Order: sequence, then structure tokens, then C-alpha cells
Amino acid sequence: MTNPLESEPHDLPTWETLQESIHCWLVAEFGLNSPRDKDIWLFCIGAAMDLERLAVGVLWIADGRRGTFPEYEPKMTLGQANQEIARRGLFDVTTRSILKAVADLRNSVAHRHAVFVTIQSPIEGHPIGEYKGRQVFLDSVALAELIRDKDAAARTMYDWMAAKAPELAEEARRSGAHPTPP
Repeated sequence: MTNPLESEPHDLPTWETLQESIHCWLVAEFGLNSPRDKDIWLFCIGAAMDLERLAVGVLWIADGRRGTFPEYEPKMTLGQANQEIARRGLFDVTTRSILKAVADLRNSVAHRHAVFVTIQSPIEGHPIGEYKGRQVFLDSVALAELIRDKDAAARTMYDWMAAKAPELAEEARRSGAHPTPP
């Protein structure tokens, strides 16, 4: 990664210089050559973050909302939260399979074997960028399915939480902190 701070100490880097440095690094490290590739990569990570927050919120509510949500223990990933949701028999198999597939996708583009995420994995048994067996960087149908499934799982979990804790849902809606999903 080029270091924009290697310029003269009195020359502050511009946002454009910093952004270009980040762009060059993303291209070199992960093969994110186009804005489309970068958007898909960010969506894979962001979708998992959103579903993780919702899944942990479900468990917090199911556990009686002891303490505040940020203080809720145990801390867990989407994959771990999905395992606990499955253990408790919460939600249907379709929703749980979406959570697992999104967790697997995020892990495939964010962990050590994720090199050049926009191409097929050169490592046997370690798919990269695949959702339900299809490459989201190369297959628009796979990407569209990911988006639909993510929205469906989010809606299912949000609706469950709103039914179990309607005052929290109303407070979030009123404050704008978490707008009601479409």
C-alpha cells in the first residue's frame, strides 16, 4: 500500500490521495478491480454484519433482554449466533440456511484464504465468493438471490423481535436508529 503520509510532513494528505491509496491496495490485495467488485465485496461483509446484529438481537430478546444490547454476552459471530438459533429451534430451516450461507460467504471473502476474491478459489475445498455454490462476483443471478435472501432473513428476524419487544421496535422506528425494513 502506498503511504500517502510519506510526503512532506507539512503537506496534509487529501481525501482523494487517501482514497486512491486504499483503491490501489484493494486492487493489489484482493483483485477488486472495479467499483462493481468492490460494492459486491462490501455487500458480502455488510450483509453478514447486519444479519449478525439481528441474530444476536434475537438471542438477546429470547434471553429476556438482561442488560443493554451492547453489553449482551456472549459475543458471537453470525455463524455462532445461527448455531445457537438452530439449537433453540428458532425460525424455520430456510431462514437458518440463509444465515449459514451468508456467514460462509462472508468468511470466504474476509479470511486468510481470500486472495483475489473475484475469481474461483485455487484452494480445493475453500470456495471464495460463493453463495449457495455460485460465485456472486461472476453470476448476477447468484448475487440477486443473495440480496433477496438477506432481505428475507432480516425481515423474518426483525418481525420476530418486533412481535416479542414491540416497544423496542417502536422506539427504534421513532428515533430513526433502525428504520423499519421495507
